[in-house]
Amino acid sequence: MNPTINWSALAISSAVLLPLSILPLLGAPLPQLASRFTHRRILRLCALLYNGVVAVNTIPRLAHAQVDILMLCTGIGIAMALLTLTLTTIAAVVQPGSARPRP
Repeated sequence: MNPTINWSALAISSAVLLPLSILPLLGAPLPQLASRFTHRRILRLCALLYNGVVAVNTIPRLAHAQVDILMLCTGIGIAMALLTLTLTTIAAVVQPGSARPRP
């Protein structure tokens, strides 16, 4: 794979997803998300996981790792992507307070 594509993916994900997930942790609110999503913590975790998927898949390729390590990192990246898709779906579909304790 072309290293330019790997560097571009790493730079774009770091420029877009990393601030989206770290700024709220530092106390900066994101008013654009406040009215649409109620599960903002889950969405911040998803942004960090998406950034991790890109890092897990691109850094070994840029380091010219062995094929076994590349396959392992690709599997880990796929598992992280599936987990992130599941969490994103849960954050978009589940309403807050829907899991109430039974009396």
